[in-house]
Amino acid sequence: MNALKNILTAQQLTSLRTAIVTIIAALMLPAAALGADVTLQWDPNSEPDIGGYKIYYGTAPRTYGEPIDVGNVTEYVVKDLKAGAKYYFAATAYNTDGYESDFSNEVTWGTPAPPVMRIGHVDRVVINGDASITIAPGAK
Repeated sequence: MNALKNILTAQQLTSLRTAIVTIIAALMLPAAALGADVTLQWDPNSEPDIGGYKIYYGTAPRTYGEPIDVGNVTEYVVKDLKAGAKYYFAATAYNTDGYESDFSNEVTWGTPAPPVMRIGHVDRVVINGDASITIAPGAK
């Protein structure tokens, strides 16, 4: 440990502190900051030959990716949406012959943005036990 302390310059120690604080901050982020889930619910189609529903969504109005066939249910959770983004959703119904309805009304939802974490100055770094540290000059 003393040998490590003697070879670190002030700039390298600052870089090490920044790296450690960044790693700790990343570990402390809540799962919601990494993405979000949204639960969609709709009224059932009254047709006797209903086969199921498809969910469409994207980040621009009426511009969707591939649909999600959710089967014959009236609730579905779309998972892992990008934090801080606005999404547009629509649904269709299809019958047992595979004929698909027009799109439902479109609804929008904005996922929460990740929290901003402010981290103060780090006075020291304590390492208990053995440590192997690589510091690149000028790293931040």
